[in-house]
Amino acid sequence: MDDQNVYEPPKAEGLELGKFESFGGWLRFLQVINYISVIFTVLMVLMVSVFFILDEYADGELFESVIAFIELIPDMVLAVVILLIIEKKNKDVPSKIVRYLGIYIVASIIVYAFVFYLYKTEAIVEKPIGFWGSVIHYWIWSSYFKKSKRVNVYYGENAVG
Repeated sequence: MDDQNVYEPPKAEGLELGKFESFGGWLRFLQVINYISVIFTVLMVLMVSVFFILDEYADGELFESVIAFIELIPDMVLAVVILLIIEKKNKDVPSKIVRYLGIYIVASIIVYAFVFYLYKTEAIVEKPIGFWGSVIHYWIWSSYFKKSKRVNVYYGENAVG
């Protein structure tokens, strides 16, 4: 008879192989796209600042640029927060990221409503960026953090319930 402990909890598949213990895969991809998001947002702020300093804006363009920047604020805040915590090997990190993604959705909808109001009252001429991309982003990444084997092994068993 095999001396197997039937009361021992099952182990993740990649754990005994050492397969998912490193930071990589889709976690690394999320980190890279957040770095890219931060870089592009900083470049946009610099561009708006240079045009403002050089007084190169036509009537209303500065206001349009500021509104475009306001639309990017939820993305920027989410990217910075994720970059600050994503590599920490802590069991609470995946649930924090899912919570931050939820806050991101709410903030994106509020900003969209504000900019859409400005568009409808003709204070701005460009239609706002839709929030459905944010909803899809939330759905994809929250599902990943809840179901991924790599997340469970890297951050700890059953990191997100």
